[in-house]
Amino acid sequence: IYKGQKFEADLAYIDIYQQATASIYVVDDYVNTKTLQLLSQKKPGVEVILFTENGHGQKGFLTPAVIKDFAAQYPPLRIKPNPDCHDRWIVLDYGLASEQVYHCGASSKDAGRKVCAINKVENVGLVHPVVERLLGDECNRAGKQRAIQGGQKDNV
Repeated sequence: IYKGQKFEADLAYIDIYQQATASIYVVDDYVNTKTLQLLSQKKPGVEVILFTENGHGQKGFLTPAVIKDFAAQYPPLRIKPNPDCHDRWIVLDYGLASEQVYHCGASSKDAGRKVCAINKVENVGLVHPVVERLLGDECNRAGKQRAIQGGQKDNV
């Protein structure tokens, strides 16, 4: 994406988000309402989790009212902390056969201001330790539940 191609950048993010069938995880400390505007184009019912430190109403970022409004119109939406990641990631359909991962050079709100790239990660398993750490206990509970349902050992 070249400098000045903000519209093309928006289309690229929307295209990615529309591929999700179950979930979209966005790891980005600089999300704002522009990110939510692009996410509003997702398929109905696709869960969105934003891993960010800027979802707490700081000036220019997401306020509780904005989060509540988006979640009411495009559910479900959750905000979780991102204490460790500098890079930006988009993970679609985490843990499913349709899982896809993208590494993004710029926040969706800034893409196209300067030259940036969105790269598809072919080996999605590379980001699983990162996602599991971000999900924390939630990931451990889900893994145990899958093991119980599948009658398999817990490998999480």
